[in-house]
Amino acid sequence: MKRLCQGMRMKILYTIDNPFDSSNPYFREMIYNLQAIDSSIVLDYGIRKFWSSETFSYDIIHIQFPHFLLKTGSRTECHTAHELDCRLKLLKSKNIKIVVTCHNLKPHYKKLTDENESYDIVYRSVDVIYHLGAFSLSFCEKKFPSARHKLLEHPVYDDLYTFLPARQVAYQTLKLSSSFRYILCLGAFRADEERALLIKLLKELNKHSVKVIAPSFFCIKFTKNPFLFFNRIVTFIKYKLLYKDIIFSGKSVPDELLPYYMSVADIALLQRVKILNSGSLPLNFYFGNVVVGPDVGNVGEILKKTGNPVFNVENTSTLKTAVDEAFSLYNTGYGEKNRRYALENWCISLIAQKQYMYYKELLHLTNINIGRGGGT
Repeated sequence: MKRLCQGMRMKILYTIDNPFDSSNPYFREMIYNLQAIDSSIVLDYGIRKFWSSETFSYDIIHIQFPHFLLKTGSRTECHTAHELDCRLKLLKSKNIKIVVTCHNLKPHYKKLTDENESYDIVYRSVDVIYHLGAFSLSFCEKKFPSARHKLLEHPVYDDLYTFLPARQVAYQTLKLSSSFRYILCLGAFRADEERALLIKLLKELNKHSVKVIAPSFFCIKFTKNPFLFFNRIVTFIKYKLLYKDIIFSGKSVPDELLPYYMSVADIALLQRVKILNSGSLPLNFYFGNVVVGPDVGNVGEILKKTGNPVFNVENTSTLKTAVDEAFSLYNTGYGEKNRRYALENWCISLIAQKQYMYYKELLHLTNINIGRGGGT
């Protein structure tokens, strides 16, 4: 703590690859806003740094996705869960604070033993776990009692997305007809069961009046295996031919077009079956959309708290009912209530300020106590 006492400067390592070369703005926006609060704070990133001697110069190691730590970008430089456990113990022995944001309880659809084990190893080793919702906070308080637990909600990017185009302009820009109602599904489709959920819903809806905008419904990911690559192209074409009511491009939405998709959406659907958190939820709230999602994890807790419809993942026939309810709420202007909630609770500057004060509290630079699960 000597360096901090002299200069009062925090040095923090995010265990992620380049956040400025990513379609997910979460990390770069947090970095921008933390540095706006305190220009002296040092915020570095890199998984390789976590495994190098550079790590010992940091005051705080902020882990994001534990299984990312097992890979450093090279097939010859992979690490085991046991090595991760030993590494964390070494860092703690040097009085380096270790924290983690609970994005997931396990990696999405991963079956490798070490990748699954990495989550329990990290969560039981850290000083603090930051939670994006009250559900995971309550769950992890019981499972990982040695850590402190803090509520740190997912922010909206109100400094990145500053306008919402007129709906008619959005129709023209995206070349969509104004004669349909649109359900917007953002984010990658991670498994066939998510695509099946959407396909089943479409069979139950009036196809003459509703279409689904799901840009990433099926993406053609490049692979050096020509047979596998060919199969992906065939699958993409098959989906295009079979499901004409699903509008998809096979790639994620660029930042500059996102407001246009938000403008044409009547409602938003979180197409997940297995989920804890969703960045699409606060983003859709910010743009004033009614949101339908699964009654699971932090997502279900937030949607029910705010009066948005949920469906039962064990009984997906409830999805049609939830979607019908969402359209009814849209007709009452309920989306504006969601927008106000987002602006009051999830602005990026507010969440960054909360994160900054948590860092200071952890390093004993302040004794403040924010939110549930405060300093113990």
